[in-house]
Amino acid sequence: MLKITDNVASLESPIRDVVLKAAELEKKGRKIIYLNIGDPALYDFDMPQQAKEAGARAMMDKKPIYPTSEGIIELRSAIAKRENSVAENVQVTNGISEGMIFLFSCLLNTGENILMPSPSYSQYVGMSKLWRGEDNYYSCDEQAGWIPDMDDVRKKVNKKTKAILLINPNNPTGAVYPRNIVKEFCDIAAENKLPLISDEIYEKIVYEGKFVSPKEFAKNGEFPLIVTNGFSKTYASPGMRVGYFVFYPGTEVLRDGVAKLLRLRLSMNIYAQYAALAELEGPQNHIPGMISKLKKRGEFVARRLNEIPGLSCVPPKGAFYVFPKISSNKWKNDRDFVYELLEQKGVLTVFGSGFSPVLKEKYFRIVYLAQEEILEKAMNGIEEFVRNKK
Repeated sequence: MLKITDNVASLESPIRDVVLKAAELEKKGRKIIYLNIGDPALYDFDMPQQAKEAGARAMMDKKPIYPTSEGIIELRSAIAKRENSVAENVQVTNGISEGMIFLFSCLLNTGENILMPSPSYSQYVGMSKLWRGEDNYYSCDEQAGWIPDMDDVRKKVNKKTKAILLINPNNPTGAVYPRNIVKEFCDIAAENKLPLISDEIYEKIVYEGKFVSPKEFAKNGEFPLIVTNGFSKTYASPGMRVGYFVFYPGTEVLRDGVAKLLRLRLSMNIYAQYAALAELEGPQNHIPGMISKLKKRGEFVARRLNEIPGLSCVPPKGAFYVFPKISSNKWKNDRDFVYELLEQKGVLTVFGSGFSPVLKEKYFRIVYLAQEEILEKAMNGIEEFVRNKK
């Protein structure tokens, strides 16, 4: 009898898995409002025109050869300039997710751990399980705006910890971490001689406060730092699948390990890389308008959720997610809440337990990229669903 490995059998991808049920309903003629996935291009955001033209021009002018496994030198050089590094320390990946799978595979043996936030990006939860990693999560304090509990971060570092993960601005909570918190992460990494992995994909999407990168505190190699970023969110081009990793001093062995896996998968799409280069080097004047729209939409969603008895929501300060709490006891767990909401109202969200196996309360994640009229319809559906639950 055919069987898949235990490593794969235990995997979940909640953001994608919930779509399976939505697809069943659509086949029956139901209309679904998709608030489950952070894809700006689904709504009124678009890839910059110069990037479209650069990708098309590359298709016309350049042969479809295999590019170097680490990425084309033009893009790596541009990223290095932006990130205060050198091209040899930059690796271009099929989105951040591919690179993170490779990085986790270089870091984790069975039973070891990467110290991650609770809640965390759900894909990272799955990646840790793929390599039989030990669950190890530091708490983020909802009452403090989902800011990490730094005492808990210190307590959770143990002999099996191989790296510390920072997601700022945060997915799924929309939190933006203040300077002193980022600095303390750097201090803990330095004290324990651990790599700090900084996911900065939402760095430009900040409404309140200021984005602070660990790069500010690693100018002289004080601790091993890996920064990851990409083009899916700010440039509304997730389908291009272009992310990157920058390896700073002290992480060379990981850089070289990931490079082996990059060579094993051969290469990235060459034309997408030229489009990404145009995004990086071209006009950035679309960003203020994007932020203005998202700030308004985030405020609207948080306000509406906080008006519903049995729900509460911390207003976001960045990214484009909220992570409301289900305080009502009418649902046994957050999976039931999400699937019942989908079945009854056609609003697709993601259950909060998919973002952390150690959350003690019920939550769900909403993406608020959609236009106001769509969000209003979704909020009306959620309010009716909660108020009418017996």
